[in-house]
Amino acid sequence: QPSSQCDMELNGGQWRQITLRQTPSGGHVMRVADITPYKKAAIALENALERERGVSDFYRSFAAMVSHQFRTSLAVIDSGLQRLMRRHKGFTAPEREERYQRLRETVMHMTKLVDASLLTARLDAGQVSSHHKHHDLISLIQGICHLHCAQYGDDQPDVHWVALPTGLSRLMACCDKALTEQIIDNLLTNARKYALPDTPIEIELNQDGQWAYCRIRNQGGVIKASEQSKIFERFYRATNSRQQQGLGLGLNIARTLARIQQGELELISSSADATVFQLRLPRAEADHLLGYDQDAEHDATQ
Repeated sequence: QPSSQCDMELNGGQWRQITLRQTPSGGHVMRVADITPYKKAAIALENALERERGVSDFYRSFAAMVSHQFRTSLAVIDSGLQRLMRRHKGFTAPEREERYQRLRETVMHMTKLVDASLLTARLDAGQVSSHHKHHDLISLIQGICHLHCAQYGDDQPDVHWVALPTGLSRLMACCDKALTEQIIDNLLTNARKYALPDTPIEIELNQDGQWAYCRIRNQGGVIKASEQSKIFERFYRATNSRQQQGLGLGLNIARTLARIQQGELELISSSADATVFQLRLPRAEADHLLGYDQDAEHDATQ
Protein backbone atom coordinates (compact mmCIF):
# COMPACT_ATOMS: atom_id res chain seq x y z
CA GLN A 1 0.00 0.00 0.00
CA PRO A 2 1.13 3.66 -0.50
CA SER A 3 3.46 4.85 2.23
CA SER A 4 5.65 7.85 3.04
CA GLN A 5 8.91 8.01 4.94
CA CYS A 6 11.14 10.63 6.50
CA ASP A 7 14.23 10.77 8.69
CA MET A 8 14.21 13.11 11.69
CA GLU A 9 17.16 14.33 13.74
CA LEU A 10 16.46 14.75 17.46
CA ASN A 11 18.38 16.56 20.17
CA GLY A 12 21.59 14.83 21.23
CA GLY A 13 22.41 13.53 17.77
CA GLN A 14 19.70 10.87 17.77
CA TRP A 15 17.90 9.91 14.56
CA ARG A 16 14.47 8.36 13.96
CA GLN A 17 12.95 7.07 10.76
CA ILE A 18 9.19 7.56 10.54
CA THR A 19 7.21 5.46 8.08
CA LEU A 20 3.49 6.05 7.49
CA ARG A 21 1.64 3.29 5.62
CA GLN A 22 -1.99 3.05 4.57
CA THR A 23 -3.78 -0.22 5.42
CA PRO A 24 -6.22 -2.02 3.09
CA SER A 25 -9.08 -0.96 5.32
CA GLY A 26 -8.26 2.74 4.84
CA GLY A 27 -6.48 3.25 8.15
CA HIS A 28 -2.86 4.23 8.73
CA VAL A 29 0.02 2.60 10.54
CA MET A 30 2.99 4.65 11.72
CA ARG A 31 6.32 2.98 12.37
CA VAL A 32 9.17 4.73 14.23
CA ALA A 33 12.63 3.16 14.05
CA ASP A 34 15.88 4.18 15.74
CA ILE A 35 18.38 4.64 12.88
CA THR A 36 21.03 6.52 14.87
CA PRO A 37 23.87 3.98 14.29
CA TYR A 38 23.14 3.87 10.55
CA LYS A 39 23.01 7.67 10.26
CA LYS A 40 26.24 8.16 12.24
CA ALA A 41 28.01 5.62 10.04
CA ALA A 42 26.71 7.30 6.88
CA ILE A 43 27.77 10.77 8.08
CA ALA A 44 31.21 9.46 9.10
CA LEU A 45 31.63 7.87 5.66
CA GLU A 46 30.57 11.08 3.91
CA ASN A 47 33.04 13.11 6.00
CA ALA A 48 35.82 10.63 5.26
CA LEU A 49 35.11 10.84 1.53
CA GLU A 50 35.14 14.64 1.72
CA ARG A 51 38.49 14.57 3.53
CA GLU A 52 39.85 12.15 0.93
CA ARG A 53 38.78 14.49 -1.86
CA GLY A 54 40.46 17.37 -0.04
CA VAL A 55 43.68 15.37 0.43
CA SER A 56 43.69 14.41 -3.25
CA ASP A 57 43.23 18.04 -4.29
CA PHE A 58 45.97 19.10 -1.88
CA TYR A 59 48.51 16.62 -3.19
CA ARG A 60 47.71 17.47 -6.81
CA SER A 61 48.40 21.13 -6.05
CA PHE A 62 51.43 20.17 -3.98
CA ALA A 63 52.92 18.02 -6.76
CA ALA A 64 52.40 20.81 -9.30
CA MET A 65 54.12 23.37 -7.06
CA VAL A 66 57.07 21.10 -6.25
CA SER A 67 57.49 20.21 -9.94
CA HIS A 68 57.55 23.89 -10.88
CA GLN A 69 60.13 24.68 -8.20
CA PHE A 70 62.33 21.78 -9.29
CA ARG A 71 62.16 22.73 -12.96
CA THR A 72 63.11 26.30 -12.08
CA SER A 73 66.05 25.21 -9.91
CA LEU A 74 67.30 22.67 -12.44
CA ALA A 75 67.13 25.30 -15.18
CA VAL A 76 69.27 27.62 -13.06
CA ILE A 77 71.83 24.86 -12.43
CA ASP A 78 71.92 23.79 -16.08
CA SER A 79 72.32 27.36 -17.33
CA GLY A 80 75.04 28.12 -14.79
CA LEU A 81 77.01 24.97 -15.62
CA GLN A 82 76.79 25.58 -19.36
CA ARG A 83 78.08 29.12 -18.91
CA LEU A 84 80.98 27.86 -16.80
CA MET A 85 81.83 25.18 -19.37
CA ARG A 86 81.81 27.63 -22.28
CA ARG A 87 83.62 30.52 -20.61
CA HIS A 88 85.58 28.84 -17.83
CA LYS A 89 88.91 30.44 -18.77
CA GLY A 90 87.30 33.84 -19.25
CA PHE A 91 86.21 34.09 -15.62
CA THR A 92 88.45 35.36 -12.88
CA ALA A 93 88.78 33.24 -9.74
CA PRO A 94 86.35 35.47 -7.75
CA GLU A 95 83.81 35.31 -10.60
CA ARG A 96 84.02 31.52 -10.70
CA GLU A 97 83.66 31.38 -6.93
CA GLU A 98 80.55 33.56 -7.10
CA ARG A 99 78.95 31.29 -9.70
CA TYR A 100 79.86 28.13 -7.79
CA GLN A 101 78.27 29.61 -4.67
CA ARG A 102 75.11 30.49 -6.60
CA LEU A 103 74.84 26.92 -7.90
CA ARG A 104 75.47 25.55 -4.43
CA GLU A 105 72.67 27.71 -2.99
CA THR A 106 70.32 26.41 -5.69
CA VAL A 107 71.17 22.82 -4.74
CA MET A 108 70.59 23.66 -1.06
CA HIS A 109 67.21 25.13 -2.02
CA MET A 110 66.27 21.88 -3.80
CA THR A 111 67.38 19.88 -0.76
CA LYS A 112 65.14 22.01 1.45
CA LEU A 113 62.24 21.42 -0.96
CA VAL A 114 62.71 17.67 -0.69
CA ASP A 115 62.99 17.84 3.11
CA ALA A 116 59.87 20.03 3.38
CA SER A 117 57.91 17.73 1.07
CA LEU A 118 58.84 14.60 3.00
CA LEU A 119 58.20 16.25 6.37
CA THR A 120 54.78 17.51 5.23
CA ALA A 121 53.79 13.98 4.21
CA ARG A 122 55.01 12.58 7.54
CA LEU A 123 53.09 15.24 9.49
CA ASP A 124 49.91 14.49 7.55
CA ALA A 125 50.35 10.78 8.29
CA GLY A 126 50.94 11.44 12.01
CA GLN A 127 54.42 9.91 11.78
CA VAL A 128 56.34 12.71 13.52
CA SER A 129 56.92 12.15 17.21
CA SER A 130 58.51 14.40 19.78
CA HIS A 131 61.10 13.13 22.25
CA HIS A 132 61.14 15.68 25.05
CA LYS A 133 64.41 16.11 26.90
CA HIS A 134 66.22 18.98 28.58
CA HIS A 135 68.23 21.07 26.09
CA ASP A 136 70.09 24.36 26.37
CA LEU A 137 68.53 26.76 23.85
CA ILE A 138 71.63 28.99 23.83
CA SER A 139 74.00 26.26 22.64
CA LEU A 140 71.36 24.80 20.32
CA ILE A 141 70.86 28.15 18.55
CA GLN A 142 74.61 28.81 18.43
CA GLY A 143 75.01 25.50 16.62
CA ILE A 144 72.45 26.50 13.99
CA CYS A 145 74.16 29.89 13.57
CA HIS A 146 77.53 28.18 12.97
CA LEU A 147 75.94 25.97 10.30
CA HIS A 148 74.48 29.03 8.57
CA CYS A 149 77.87 30.74 8.60
CA ALA A 150 79.44 27.64 7.04
CA GLN A 151 76.71 27.45 4.38
CA TYR A 152 76.44 31.08 3.36
CA GLY A 153 79.87 32.48 4.22
CA ASP A 154 80.19 36.21 3.59
CA ASP A 155 76.55 36.41 2.43
CA GLN A 156 75.40 35.58 5.96
CA PRO A 157 74.20 38.67 7.88
CA ASP A 158 75.70 39.23 11.32
CA VAL A 159 73.76 37.50 14.08
CA HIS A 160 73.60 39.53 17.29
CA TRP A 161 72.55 38.23 20.68
CA VAL A 162 70.72 41.28 21.99
CA ALA A 163 69.42 39.82 25.25
CA LEU A 164 70.00 36.81 27.44
CA PRO A 165 68.40 36.01 30.79
CA THR A 166 70.28 37.93 33.46
CA GLY A 167 72.89 35.86 35.26
CA LEU A 168 72.23 32.71 33.22
CA SER A 169 74.74 31.00 30.97
CA ARG A 170 72.14 28.42 29.91
CA LEU A 171 68.43 28.50 29.12
CA MET A 172 67.03 25.01 29.51
CA ALA A 173 63.89 24.02 27.62
CA CYS A 174 61.99 20.75 27.58
CA CYS A 175 61.88 20.02 23.86
CA ASP A 176 62.87 17.76 21.01
CA LYS A 177 66.33 18.85 19.82
CA ALA A 178 65.89 17.89 16.16
CA LEU A 179 62.44 19.48 15.84
CA THR A 180 63.57 22.67 17.60
CA GLU A 181 66.62 22.92 15.33
CA GLN A 182 64.32 22.72 12.31
CA ILE A 183 62.19 25.57 13.65
CA ILE A 184 65.19 27.80 14.40
CA ASP A 185 66.76 26.97 11.03
CA ASN A 186 63.53 28.00 9.28
CA LEU A 187 63.31 31.29 11.19
CA LEU A 188 66.97 32.16 10.60
CA THR A 189 66.68 31.24 6.91
CA ASN A 190 63.67 33.53 6.53
CA ALA A 191 65.39 36.32 8.45
CA ARG A 192 68.46 36.00 6.21
CA LYS A 193 66.29 35.94 3.08
CA TYR A 194 64.40 39.14 3.87
CA ALA A 195 66.95 41.16 5.87
CA LEU A 196 67.96 44.45 4.30
CA PRO A 197 71.62 44.68 3.21
CA ASP A 198 74.07 45.46 6.02
CA THR A 199 71.48 44.91 8.75
CA PRO A 200 71.92 42.25 11.45
CA ILE A 201 69.68 39.41 12.54
CA GLU A 202 68.97 39.77 16.25
CA ILE A 203 68.22 36.92 18.65
CA GLU A 204 66.65 37.55 22.03
CA LEU A 205 66.15 34.84 24.67
CA ASN A 206 64.03 35.17 27.76
CA GLN A 207 62.01 33.15 30.23
CA ASP A 208 59.26 33.33 32.79
CA GLY A 209 57.99 30.82 35.34
CA GLN A 210 56.74 28.32 32.76
CA TRP A 211 58.14 29.18 29.34
CA ALA A 212 61.41 29.77 27.49
CA TYR A 213 61.22 32.31 24.67
CA CYS A 214 63.31 32.85 21.56
CA ARG A 215 62.68 35.93 19.43
CA ILE A 216 64.34 36.37 16.03
CA ARG A 217 64.26 39.84 14.53
CA ASN A 218 65.28 41.24 11.15
CA GLN A 219 64.85 44.51 9.31
CA GLY A 220 63.15 44.19 5.93
CA GLY A 221 60.48 42.02 4.34
CA VAL A 222 57.55 43.79 6.00
CA ILE A 223 54.43 41.59 6.13
CA LYS A 224 51.24 43.52 5.45
CA ALA A 225 48.81 43.74 8.37
CA SER A 226 46.08 42.16 6.22
CA GLU A 227 48.31 39.13 5.58
CA GLN A 228 49.74 38.54 9.04
CA SER A 229 46.93 36.22 10.16
CA LYS A 230 47.46 34.00 7.08
CA ILE A 231 51.22 33.47 6.98
CA PHE A 232 51.09 30.18 8.91
CA GLU A 233 48.59 28.66 6.47
CA ARG A 234 49.94 25.94 4.23
CA PHE A 235 50.99 27.21 0.78
CA TYR A 236 50.24 30.83 1.70
CA ARG A 237 52.87 33.24 0.42
CA ALA A 238 52.75 36.84 1.56
CA THR A 239 53.23 39.62 -0.97
CA ASN A 240 56.79 40.24 0.20
CA SER A 241 57.80 36.61 -0.50
CA ARG A 242 56.50 36.11 -4.02
CA GLN A 243 59.77 37.13 -5.63
CA GLN A 244 61.56 34.45 -3.59
CA GLN A 245 61.68 30.73 -4.27
CA GLY A 246 59.59 28.56 -1.98
CA LEU A 247 56.40 26.58 -1.50
CA GLY A 248 54.82 28.43 1.39
CA LEU A 249 55.38 25.44 3.70
CA GLY A 250 58.15 26.62 6.02
CA LEU A 251 56.18 28.61 8.60
CA ASN A 252 53.31 26.11 8.54
CA ILE A 253 55.71 23.26 9.28
CA ALA A 254 57.58 25.28 11.92
CA ARG A 255 54.38 26.12 13.84
CA THR A 256 53.22 22.49 13.65
CA LEU A 257 56.58 21.31 15.05
CA ALA A 258 56.32 23.86 17.87
CA ARG A 259 52.82 22.68 18.78
CA ILE A 260 53.89 19.03 18.73
CA GLN A 261 56.21 20.02 21.58
CA GLN A 262 53.34 21.86 23.35
CA GLY A 263 54.96 25.14 22.41
CA GLU A 264 53.91 27.89 20.01
CA LEU A 265 55.32 29.93 17.14
CA GLU A 266 53.85 33.35 16.41
CA LEU A 267 54.49 36.58 14.56
CA ILE A 268 54.91 39.29 17.18
CA SER A 269 55.13 42.26 14.81
CA SER A 270 56.16 43.31 11.33
CA SER A 271 56.88 46.92 10.47
CA ALA A 272 59.53 49.08 8.84
CA ASP A 273 61.51 48.83 12.08
CA ALA A 274 61.57 45.03 12.32
CA THR A 275 59.84 41.72 11.71
CA VAL A 276 59.81 39.62 14.88
CA PHE A 277 58.91 35.94 15.27
CA GLN A 278 58.73 34.28 18.68
CA LEU A 279 59.16 30.60 19.53
CA ARG A 280 57.82 29.58 22.94
CA LEU A 281 58.79 26.26 24.53
CA PRO A 282 58.22 24.78 28.01
CA ARG A 283 61.05 25.55 30.43
CA ALA A 284 62.86 22.47 31.66
CA GLU A 285 62.48 23.65 35.26
CA ALA A 286 58.73 23.93 34.70
CA ASP A 287 58.14 20.71 32.78
CA HIS A 288 56.46 19.07 35.77
CA LEU A 289 53.75 21.74 35.60
CA LEU A 290 52.80 20.49 32.13
CA GLY A 291 52.91 16.80 32.98
CA TYR A 292 56.21 16.10 31.22
CA ASP A 293 58.72 13.43 32.06
CA GLN A 294 62.27 14.16 30.92
CA ASP A 295 62.41 11.08 28.70
CA ALA A 296 58.75 11.01 27.73
CA GLU A 297 57.79 10.51 24.11
CA HIS A 298 54.77 12.30 22.73
CA ASP A 299 53.24 11.38 19.41
CA ALA A 300 52.26 14.14 17.03
CA THR A 301 48.69 12.89 16.96
CA GLN A 302 48.16 13.41 20.70
